[in-house]
Amino acid sequence: MRILVSTFGSGGDLFPLVPVMNDLVGQGVEVRCVVSRTLGLYTRSCGFYTYALGDASELRGLRDDNLYCTRFDGWLSTRRTLVNHIGPTLASDVQQIDGLLKEWRPDLLIASGYAVAARIACLRLGLNVMCATIFAQHFSMARAVRSFARPFLRQVEDSAGPRLLDSAGMARLAWGLQVPTVLMHDCALMGNQAPEGAEVVGYPYWDSVPANKDDAEHLQDWFDSSSEAPVLVTLGSFLGLRQHKVWHEIANTVDRLGIRAAFVGVDKRWAMDAFSDRPNLCCVGFVPLSPFFRQAAAIIHHGGLGTTIGTLGSGTPAVVLPQAFDQPFNARLVEAAGVGRDALGGDLPSCIADVLGDRAYRERSEVLATQLVDPTVAANRVAAQAIAIAEQ
Repeated sequence: MRILVSTFGSGGDLFPLVPVMNDLVGQGVEVRCVVSRTLGLYTRSCGFYTYALGDASELRGLRDDNLYCTRFDGWLSTRRTLVNHIGPTLASDVQQIDGLLKEWRPDLLIASGYAVAARIACLRLGLNVMCATIFAQHFSMARAVRSFARPFLRQVEDSAGPRLLDSAGMARLAWGLQVPTVLMHDCALMGNQAPEGAEVVGYPYWDSVPANKDDAEHLQDWFDSSSEAPVLVTLGSFLGLRQHKVWHEIANTVDRLGIRAAFVGVDKRWAMDAFSDRPNLCCVGFVPLSPFFRQAAAIIHHGGLGTTIGTLGSGTPAVVLPQAFDQPFNARLVEAAGVGRDALGGDLPSCIADVLGDRAYRERSEVLATQLVDPTVAANRVAAQAIAIAEQ
């Protein structure tokens, strides 16, 4: 059996698919990936045969400050991503994937939310597709059909061919919500906000990313240097590198509160200049976070789903400071569950003080951690459904 996995975006789009691919390989499936050149660095390091799309022009997105936007509940940043960074190369990406599909002929494509080109190429060739998304809020947008990101929808229609699908089907194609769709999220967190039209399977959390060993050792030494548990701060694997204003805001806040904070995923060269005179701060590059979550008094993060689930799985409360995309949605889920605070429209110092000062946040977080789907079970559910579809 051959299964092709395609994703596009940041590390947060790829990482939940890695355990799924590992599960498939363990069951004897031949797995290959088609991803952007940037994400290809990760998939190759994990041992997967990888087709790289494009010329790494997606890196422009990391330098596009307009993407850091929570306007319209994060939808504006999504629209800018689709129109400015996915749409312009869509036709060439479809053509490239079309060639490799004809050569390798997989039994199934597993495609993440932004892997539009791969879905279009499979549609044109009549190949099986299973969508695997982390974006619960995209279901409501797909139902709006043509009311959002119209230039992008036109590009999708031009690449797919207007006669292949009706307008509603074209919208589902664009958003990665074709049937069958699995939603890699967790009902224990979502409660009654789980959307119709998808199987919610849990989140296959994975953070075993190749990282600087010295950074991890330095961070652990810093944690061990005091009996006071620090807060851990992360703004994601990609976009957080450029969020200097937000890093400063958080650093100034923890200074005023008189607490220790570990900044993970920050640009270290910039941090050495910006924070070298602050002994209460430790700044390192990206390292696997799971060994440190449970050691922290609280987590301050951006609200990416991987970080959100990883934090909750450790039983550690959080303060969520959304920056873009689905992060406002996830922040509201965290606050509604009573396991943290949503600091988007609030006062960051009071949110941090509240979470650190009220033991109930920790207690509710520890309870919720026992209710989440085990990441291994979540990965197996996605893999099992993929195999079942491929065998049809």
